[in-house]
Amino acid sequence: MNQTFVPSNLTRRQFLKASGVTGLAVLGSSLYGGSFPNVLEAAPVKAASEDKWITTTCWVGKQGCVMQAHVVDGVAIDLRGHPDDTRSLGRLCVKGNAQLMSMYDPYRLKTPLVRTNAKGEPGKWKEVSWDEALKLVADKANEVRARDPKKLIFQTTGLKQSFAGRTAFMGAMGNSQTIGSIACFQTGGDGHGYTIGMNSGGNADLRYAEYVLVWGTSLKDGGPSGVCWTLWQTQMREARKRGMKAVLIDPRREAGANMVDEWLPIKPTTDLAFLLAIANVLIDKGYMDEKSLLDATNAPFLLKADGHLLKKDNKELVWDTKSNSAQPFDAKDVAPALKGSYTVDGTAVKTVFEALKEHVAKNTPEWAAEICGLPAASIRKVALDLGEHAHIGKTIVVDGVTLPYRPVGFMSYHGLAQQELGFQTARACDIVMMILGAVHAVGGHRVGFNNSVDASFKRLDSIKLLDKPKDVWLTDTKWYPMGGARSLVYHVINNPQKYGAEALIPEMLITLGGNPFLSNVAEAKKALAKIKYIAGLECHLTEELDYLADVVFPAATLDKYDGLVNITDTYHEGYALRLPIIPSLYQSKADMEIYMGLAEKAGVLFGKDGFLDRLNTELRLKEPNLIDINKPIPVREVFDKWAKQQGKAEGIAYFEQKGLLLYPPIPANRRYAPAWKTPYGGIKYRMYGESLLGYQEQMKKMGVDKIYYQDFTGFPVWREPTMNQSPAEYDLTFTDYKSLPFFHSQATFNPLLHEQNPEQRLQMNSRTAAAKGPALKPNWSLKTRR
Repeated sequence: MNQTFVPSNLTRRQFLKASGVTGLAVLGSSLYGGSFPNVLEAAPVKAASEDKWITTTCWVGKQGCVMQAHVVDGVAIDLRGHPDDTRSLGRLCVKGNAQLMSMYDPYRLKTPLVRTNAKGEPGKWKEVSWDEALKLVADKANEVRARDPKKLIFQTTGLKQSFAGRTAFMGAMGNSQTIGSIACFQTGGDGHGYTIGMNSGGNADLRYAEYVLVWGTSLKDGGPSGVCWTLWQTQMREARKRGMKAVLIDPRREAGANMVDEWLPIKPTTDLAFLLAIANVLIDKGYMDEKSLLDATNAPFLLKADGHLLKKDNKELVWDTKSNSAQPFDAKDVAPALKGSYTVDGTAVKTVFEALKEHVAKNTPEWAAEICGLPAASIRKVALDLGEHAHIGKTIVVDGVTLPYRPVGFMSYHGLAQQELGFQTARACDIVMMILGAVHAVGGHRVGFNNSVDASFKRLDSIKLLDKPKDVWLTDTKWYPMGGARSLVYHVINNPQKYGAEALIPEMLITLGGNPFLSNVAEAKKALAKIKYIAGLECHLTEELDYLADVVFPAATLDKYDGLVNITDTYHEGYALRLPIIPSLYQSKADMEIYMGLAEKAGVLFGKDGFLDRLNTELRLKEPNLIDINKPIPVREVFDKWAKQQGKAEGIAYFEQKGLLLYPPIPANRRYAPAWKTPYGGIKYRMYGESLLGYQEQMKKMGVDKIYYQDFTGFPVWREPTMNQSPAEYDLTFTDYKSLPFFHSQATFNPLLHEQNPEQRLQMNSRTAAAKGPALKPNWSLKTRR
């Protein structure tokens, strides 16, 4: 048997013909607003013997919206958002509406497949039984992990679904190495995580915000970190009705310029310069929340001329205005100075805030204007508007709690992170918000949906750099301290000698829900070709699997149990489960069921530290809801036990009847850091990153090239991006962006979505296009330099 790709030009009519049209004429009419009279006339009309709505969750979107499926005589014919889902409010985006076509796609994988031809070329496949396929993969995994568990790695997607099964399986197999999402938001998330202890993207408190900068995320067809189009649009619309002002900072007008008060078409990769100029104006004009800076940040810490903080007994010192002396920052009754320079035992010091003021003094709007391609007046206006709308000194009562009211924030995501200076750009966002006192204040700057500080925050100050890597991420190494570099995994595999990683090249990969060939074909194909054995869990045969996989398992779509989906929207929290809207089609299985089968064949399903034991841990199950670790359990019963653990005596039947579990609204004393039981989580936000400078010093001593250490600086420092060193003939800046329908690879095989986005497009500034008009011939090509 030859398994083929879904044709990119497959139409609705061809799809219906290939699918046998059962129920799908109604599907096409419902989803597309059209009709297929020739198909409908051919189908006999009879009364339905079964007509019901089944609750499940979206399978293709990053938000995992709760939705309902209309099932008639065993055929799903329509989808709609669940009215009680606080994020979608009963609506679905185009991806959500289109996913029935993926479930009923005649080109989806139907049975386990084993390759019969050489790897590196389009696959020829043999259908095999589940028992044979599971045994093949489990035996190979046991063979590899017997030599070295680190040689078995995993690749996963960012889809909103529970990773409990995957994590339990990885742990049972003796490894936790994954190559994750290859690019995504790592640099920005790491920047926020290091600075304020929350690793995600910027989400403003839109319920109370007055002024928001939409920066590097699309209003039109995207959403910030953890948020899909439906919630993003709803919250923005309500905030705009309330009078919130919004400014779009993005090279693309299509990112939503018609939905904001002002659009600033910034030159790509210059965001850090703009942010430093904002800091310059805020400090110069006195827009500073001194109380917040003293209470929540390391702004009052004393900084020496060598860039290190002044300490005594390994504790940071501040200048106490009561005793006119240096004292530990947490000493009783200490009154720290925010500004000024001092001398302590003959050592000249200044506060971190004073050093920041000096650091950004040269970063005027006029300076940034030349870099960003924007008028200095526009940059200054943004800074002044932020300062005015921050209402420094004001408070507001929320849920009976008096809190700082700083209604300004960022909605920021990939556009800020996926660039060379992404880490320090994210830090600069946080520093601007620190100056205004807006971090986790009412109406202010939030990161993701976090209501606590990451457990890794303190560790980031004391990482011992490794001379040789322990994984292909280069985690904690002299090249990439603090989390490694997911985006360079393929580069490391292709150049192991450069990093001393020869012994770390994986021998086996198990992949779920990813298709790296979509983003970097040459490097991904070369790297994955070095992995001797690849098994994939997918619903479609992706390019990666078709060219390089040895075994492919047919994963179910909406026809499976899966979860847990966290359905928070900042103000509410709850959970939903993905319940099968119909029995699994063909021979497909749920992801967790496949992991269980592999674990059983590998001999790691039962007993202590086996898959079921680890699943208890991942799902936080306790007596009397613990899974028996010595006997098989159906996937439905796993989620039944989890539901009972949540206090629902009826177990999974609660979700089958109600659809979702909503908790009471998140109270203010959990939502806002100043009101936490331990305010700000007991940390000091890192306005100054002393450990970054420390890592730079270590990296230099360990002999790494400048490109690796140059951005490890205490304050964010602007420099020209490396791409600007390209030869003169490379006179354009090329950027890409995420399109909502194809945010994850599952959607790339959906014909309905292809009809809406039939081909790639290149957008160019109209004046540039006019100037280059003669060169833009019908078959012109774009040459880029990395």
